[in-house]
Amino acid sequence: MLQLTFWEVEDEVNQANLLRFPDSEGNTALHFGAKNGNFKICNFIIKKAQEFVHNNLGSQEDMIALLNFRNHRGFTPLLCVSFRGYHVIGKKDRAINHRKRIIQALLDAGAEANKTRQETNMTAMHWLAHNNDPDAIRVLLDSGKADHLILSHDENLPIDIAGTTPSLELSL
Repeated sequence: MLQLTFWEVEDEVNQANLLRFPDSEGNTALHFGAKNGNFKICNFIIKKAQEFVHNNLGSQEDMIALLNFRNHRGFTPLLCVSFRGYHVIGKKDRAINHRKRIIQALLDAGAEANKTRQETNMTAMHWLAHNNDPDAIRVLLDSGKADHLILSHDENLPIDIAGTTPSLELSL
């Protein structure tokens, strides 16, 4: 089976298609970058997608669709980075910083802050509260795009979830 890296594909139209082509589980490259807390990958994909829009190889609607694309489990890239709550042993501060930067980049590019996973009706803010990440919650709140009054499937606000998470220091 022939496999090419992104940089080996010389045609910009095909590069644009690679960015939005999902795998068998519905994950795009942006989902993978977000799931793994890789700011460089996420930022590269966002910048490349913006470049394609600028060069008329895609529309702004295509860009928004990429940012808000749901995988087969119902997660957008923003939900992925918020849900994971990843911490590499000994690198917690770095992981938190990358998560904040990914969230900011996604929001700046046009990701919808209040998208929910249908089964749980939980937003990125709910997941960040669950994962004890008040700094990332602050990024969402400061964006002015996130609604902290959305109820989850079990009628919890993000602050309710924060109250059940050990040692969360969150003030709205």
